[in-house]
Amino acid sequence: MPNENPQSRLELVESLATSIQKKLVKPAEDRVELVNCEIKDFGERVTALEQKVFLLVTAHTHTSLLTRLSLAVAALLVLSQIFLHVR
Repeated sequence: MPNENPQSRLELVESLATSIQKKLVKPAEDRVELVNCEIKDFGERVTALEQKVFLLVTAHTHTSLLTRLSLAVAALLVLSQIFLHVR
């Protein structure tokens, strides 16, 4: 290699750089893009699930309040029946 001229060394280096670019860097860039797309999709699914959980929590809260109100009314009705029966 010491006998080769600088032009052929430069061509060899450029050829090697091109090969590295094609075989290593470009496929890695494609994988990075694929991973970024997957992360974006995952984020969208997480956001959708968070919204569904929020709606479920809201519905549960309303249901719980209605249940407690119904139990309180039922208890009052039972107490009023007991009071009327005792009288």
